[in-house]
Amino acid sequence: MPDSSFDSEFRFLADAVPAKVWRADANMSANYYNQEWFDFTGTTCVSELKKIIWTLIHPADLPLVQREAQRNLQSATSYEIEQRFRDKNGIYRWHLSKTKPVFDKNGVLTSWLGICVDIEEQKQSSEALRKNEQYFRFLADNTPVIIWRTGVDGSLNYISKQWEKFSGMPVADGFDSGWTKLLHEDDIPEVQKYYDKALRNREHYSGRFRLKSANNEYRWFLSVGLPVFDGETGFLGTLTDITEQEREHQHSNLQLKKMDEFVSIASHELKTPLTSLKLYLQLLDKNKTAEQTTFISRGLDQLKRLERLTSDLLDVSKISAGKLVYNIEEIDFAELIDDFVHTFRSWNVKHQVIVKNKSSVKLKGDRYRLEQVFANILSNAVKYSPGADRVEIDTYVQANYVITSIKDFGIGIADEDLARIFQRFYRVDATAMKYEGLGLGLFIVSEILIRHSGDFWIESELGKGSTFFFKLPINDLRREIIVESSTEYKDNQMAISFNVATGILEVDWIGFQDLESVKYGCLKMHELLKANNCRLVLNDNSNITGVSDASEWVGGQWFPMMEAAGLRHFAWVFSSVMFNNISAQKAVDLKQGNVITQFFTSTTEAREWLLSHA
Repeated sequence: MPDSSFDSEFRFLADAVPAKVWRADANMSANYYNQEWFDFTGTTCVSELKKIIWTLIHPADLPLVQREAQRNLQSATSYEIEQRFRDKNGIYRWHLSKTKPVFDKNGVLTSWLGICVDIEEQKQSSEALRKNEQYFRFLADNTPVIIWRTGVDGSLNYISKQWEKFSGMPVADGFDSGWTKLLHEDDIPEVQKYYDKALRNREHYSGRFRLKSANNEYRWFLSVGLPVFDGETGFLGTLTDITEQEREHQHSNLQLKKMDEFVSIASHELKTPLTSLKLYLQLLDKNKTAEQTTFISRGLDQLKRLERLTSDLLDVSKISAGKLVYNIEEIDFAELIDDFVHTFRSWNVKHQVIVKNKSSVKLKGDRYRLEQVFANILSNAVKYSPGADRVEIDTYVQANYVITSIKDFGIGIADEDLARIFQRFYRVDATAMKYEGLGLGLFIVSEILIRHSGDFWIESELGKGSTFFFKLPINDLRREIIVESSTEYKDNQMAISFNVATGILEVDWIGFQDLESVKYGCLKMHELLKANNCRLVLNDNSNITGVSDASEWVGGQWFPMMEAAGLRHFAWVFSSVMFNNISAQKAVDLKQGNVITQFFTSTTEAREWLLSHA
């Protein structure tokens, strides 16, 4: 059809389309090109462009284009092809070309219509993805751990070559759910439960399970998955062989189990003869002669020590079995302190117990067990301060908690031992032989406080003494939200704000924090980080007074969530409480992923470090 037959509407539409449109007669001789062609080639008319059109095709693509054009001209059918055209600057760009035959009402071929769409950016992206995929596969196949990847539906679509070496199963056979054929049957329900939850919520996944190796040996693996959900990818994860660590862990648990069994039997067996011995000594005490007084008194003192040790052993066995009974009642805390201190003074004549402040509050708890907390901490304070003559008790109310501090002026505790002294049977090596005890007292203290929704921490310096702190809730703690928006959040326990000028999410933790408040605050940080496309976080702990150990959750789950949301640099300002800083360092040691974390003692220095990475 001649060029003059085009009506104005067709020309308008063709020139408005962001693509190159052309039309040819039945013999495929072009008679129309839209304005996009002229702008791209630098030509000004149909005849000029028609003369050079075949020379604009990339030499490598020309044979294929000519062959397809000839074949479709003979068969009068549509065709589609990707090819490169050279622009007016001599640069080749990829195009998707589509050609369609046009027939009249009698089925006679009258003309051809064609459109060429620039797909250079898509091709570049595809090439980049292809190269990235090659790079990813190279790294994955040459790392000591097994790398895996799933689609958005959660089904496995990639696993590195180490899988075949370990399992003897071809990589392709492990795709979809094929890998689960090697999963230990006892581990299937738990793996399915937690993986389904992670997929449903698109959250970090972590699991431990056994897989059968090529030599039919089950080995333990830690599987960690990071939610990506970008394009066709769902999770990207690793499988790390932890068999040796798991065996050591199981061996330790077995040893502890055997020890618990021994403790349970021994403590019950000791209880009866101790009761009889106490009765005989008391009878002797009533009919004692002057010469016998000292010996009987010393015997009763040693008996009290044995009774306390036996009581501790019994409590530990009950804690391990989950059978330690609590009788909850309303307690006047000041009265409890008065009664206990009066009793303790009768036990100990060397150290003066000084009560600086008593908080007159009422709380709910087991009076006997809370007295046990005081007894164990005070006993430790006296035991480990042989050269001192006093122990100080102080209490105060803050943030709906009553906080108690018990301070001694003894040998102190090294930083490396602080995080472990509440473990069962743990004793510092340097003191184990010098000071009596089984290392159970503080373990029992921690269990009692946990059951009372309380917490504990320690400040200590070698050679200068230790201060043991513990807190107990007075009432249910209520979070009071003051400000909440897409860039700012503030309540009575923390403040978060996104600084638009610096691109830093600044977080200030306030007062006492427990595991639940830490989780709540961290999830608020995650929410604001995502909302503001933030990469930098200033996490200020300088205003924290005490905090529960949330290191496993923060390192194992929260940091991967933050990285997936865009976090790259994390500045952590230390608290003045060493116990909190130990927990912070442990969280960073446990964290997965590539977030760069730096610790600071100054908020100003932390901010400057983040700005250098902005």
